[in-house]
Amino acid sequence: MKFELLAQFKDNNLVVKINDTTIKNNQVFCVKNDFGKLSYQQINSQSFISKLKIKNPKIGFLFFIVKNDHILVIPDDWGRVPLFFHHSYSELFCSSSFKSVIENYNLEIDDNEILKQLFFGHSFLGKTIFKNTFVLPPYNKIFFYKSGTKLKNNILEIKNIADSKKYSISKINEMISRVFNDYFKMKTNFLLSISGGLDSRLLLAKYLELKQKKLNCFTYGTKNDRDVIIAKKITKDLNLKHKIFNITPNNFIKNLKEYLLFCGGTSAITNSRAFDIYKSFDSKNTIINGFGGDLTFGGGFHKRDLIENRSNKFFIDFLINKFSKIEFFEFINLFGLTRQKLKYIIKSEIRNVLKVVGDNGSLALKFDKILLLSKATFSSYWSVLFSAQKAKVITPLFDPRLNNFFLSIDPRVRYKHSLYKKYFIEKYPKFSNYPWQKFAVNLYDSVDQTLLKKNINRRIPYQKFFSKNLKSWIDRLIFSKDSYLIRLVNKDALKKIINRKNGDNNWADFIGQLISIEFLIKIIKEKKYD
Repeated sequence: MKFELLAQFKDNNLVVKINDTTIKNNQVFCVKNDFGKLSYQQINSQSFISKLKIKNPKIGFLFFIVKNDHILVIPDDWGRVPLFFHHSYSELFCSSSFKSVIENYNLEIDDNEILKQLFFGHSFLGKTIFKNTFVLPPYNKIFFYKSGTKLKNNILEIKNIADSKKYSISKINEMISRVFNDYFKMKTNFLLSISGGLDSRLLLAKYLELKQKKLNCFTYGTKNDRDVIIAKKITKDLNLKHKIFNITPNNFIKNLKEYLLFCGGTSAITNSRAFDIYKSFDSKNTIINGFGGDLTFGGGFHKRDLIENRSNKFFIDFLINKFSKIEFFEFINLFGLTRQKLKYIIKSEIRNVLKVVGDNGSLALKFDKILLLSKATFSSYWSVLFSAQKAKVITPLFDPRLNNFFLSIDPRVRYKHSLYKKYFIEKYPKFSNYPWQKFAVNLYDSVDQTLLKKNINRRIPYQKFFSKNLKSWIDRLIFSKDSYLIRLVNKDALKKIINRKNGDNNWADFIGQLISIEFLIKIIKEKKYD
């Protein structure tokens, strides 16, 4: 079912319509998402409180509290109800379809948001490249008044506990088992999206332990991708069925227009791989996705600087280096900006984020909250993408119960996945006997050295893929006469970036983001939605 809400102030009175039906004020409405099937109903305050506390991996909720002079919108902690919001001074519109937003409003492009999304690879606060148009991430809420719309958050209650010794391996295992079991007890045909990393390995190990039966797996990537080779080795050793989806120019961009219109440009072209491949599975299947594990298990802490006392200035510089998709000075040359102008744009975004997470606590605690905010934003984007699939998609590692549990543990214990690795090795030694990124050799003494000796590097295939197959898209879109971005970028600097011999994943994401933004603007300008 398509869901749309329009709220307008007319002669100082708030008028609200849901799917063209006028509703009374002082009501609470609940929008429910049951794996892409949207429905809504009016509920009482008692029901609202009980539904807000529901920890059901199958169903997502979003609530509209309609008063006489304002509307309050609150998502659940998963952010699994895929809605787009657009607001003006006296009007709030939300829809389950981005296409409805662009058909009803003349969206104004936000150049600063384009620069921020190209630099960081995404928005921290659910914004799109269009002014006053966004998705609502979990841990946030919207207040719509006649005086304007405000976005507020509620993640300030997270606290690191100084004494983390009480979190024994057995207690960690108990928590993970309890959460995973809520997902795995569903009656469905499970498929695991296995990347070869620790997160998908944990999902596989837990599934085999809790369900005591075989699991079909799949991986997508290029032929020499490190993830593909390791995933293939793991599934072969365990005698599991494993399908590999090779990324080719055709399947990579086949449904790009549909993808961009569906996600509203909130997610880069590189994520369209999952969009296209997940669409190939039918409604009898449920895909297990490892999204969110790096946040839960402390993957962000690769520097002790965050744990030591440092200034806010250091912290802002650290965040710029941590999240940027492209070198700072290269970005300046590309967009013809002054150093001061770019720093102002970027630092203003980070300061906005810091306002949201609060100024209390250590730098490590602030970083935890920013990572949570970043992942929560991605979660809302992915919920939009997942709702288009026939198959159901679950993300057990981004369960709020796991987030709250692990983020309460002192970062010194979680530093560089240390607690996670300790848990993983103790509980699942045979799953540790494979390389894993740059920590592979240190993960387990008997790690399979034959895989490490192979010439596998996940960066080179991406670089070759983009340079060979997406150059034509750059030529047709970015370097065309009617290009929007061409007036922002330096052509010569962009050509140097495109022709770079040693690209990496960030480089590929940046090129993909350029294509996504330009193509979406072109679609909207020409009004070719079908």
